[in-house]
Amino acid sequence: MKPRSQLTNNSFNNYDANSPQPGPDEIISDKWIVKQYYKAPSPSDFKDLKRKCSPFFLFRRKVNEAIQKSGRVRSAGRISKLAAELWKETPPNEKEIYNLFAEVGCRSL
Repeated sequence: MKPRSQLTNNSFNNYDANSPQPGPDEIISDKWIVKQYYKAPSPSDFKDLKRKCSPFFLFRRKVNEAIQKSGRVRSAGRISKLAAELWKETPPNEKEIYNLFAEVGCRSL
């Protein structure tokens, strides 16, 4: 499959305002050329791409591990509420550490 940059012999790339307008046959052939050589990405091309974790989710993972080891709270909803409260109380310099890990794209600390 040829890249778009190699499609030089059509009216899209050689357009000049002073030249006569292309006829319908030329336009149809140009569309055909583009369809032949340009393939749009399919959803399966993006399936391996993952979004970066937010700093809070990295923090929540750590809190989740600590709470599960203590064995006091078992419901995920309660753990999330505790993590949110702790995140609000966390000083900015500690949050900066989680921000750096999130920017790098780490999935765990």
